[in-house]
Amino acid sequence: MALSAFRLDQIEARPLEWLWFPYIARGKCTIVEGQPGVGKSTVALDLVARLSRGAAMPGESEGSGKGVRSLILAADHDAADVQSRLAGVGADLSRVNVVTEPLRLVDAEAVGELEELITRLGVDLLVVDSLPAWVGRGVRWRDESQIREALRPLIEMATRLRVALVLLMPSLPGRGRSVGTCGVFSVALEVVDHPSIAGAVLLVMTRSNIGPKREAIVARLWLDAPVLELAKWFDALERELSKPLLQSGVGGLAGWREPTATLAG
Repeated sequence: MALSAFRLDQIEARPLEWLWFPYIARGKCTIVEGQPGVGKSTVALDLVARLSRGAAMPGESEGSGKGVRSLILAADHDAADVQSRLAGVGADLSRVNVVTEPLRLVDAEAVGELEELITRLGVDLLVVDSLPAWVGRGVRWRDESQIREALRPLIEMATRLRVALVLLMPSLPGRGRSVGTCGVFSVALEVVDHPSIAGAVLLVMTRSNIGPKREAIVARLWLDAPVLELAKWFDALERELSKPLLQSGVGGLAGWREPTATLAG
């Protein structure tokens, strides 16, 4: 078979459409990593709630006013618990759907069923919480080529449907970069404990292929719902609070607890 190439001047350029600049874009994948229990799900639900009603996102002064439809694959959470937490922060629940039944995202047939559901619901944002639970055993998470091949159907579906894809992923012990950074992500983020503020985390952009780098931002998390807000995002304090943790660079954050969890496969 003859090898083919694409002439770049013959490719139609498509501007990026951001749900949250510069983190979450339509048709692109955002990986959010962090230790178990650090608050990845809380951060994700806070973002879903804000997007559902077109509210201002962290770091923004005003929202779009246009609600975003989300689908959450929540393997580790009961649908009623998700509903309670989102209702407590004023999310537009008519714009959020939850799937808890088993679905293996490395199977083309399962991804096809998911694509049909996303199309039928008119979903803008797909949140997978957490990725290993929806992939199953057999994937070696330290093997970049295997990760890329395993997630190819899901990534291609998101690109085809122009759906923003957010994958929550437990950190791998001793790993210096986010899972899949060689082939499956557009933006990689880490959620890490902030040692100076009880109940607070840093959201750190570790790498981006599609947008500018942004300094870490800080949120105080409220883990017991229903409450007025799931996360209180700081603005004026963020740079001062971030400096001690970022001086040595991402991957060597001062005060960052060493991961203790391991993943099967």
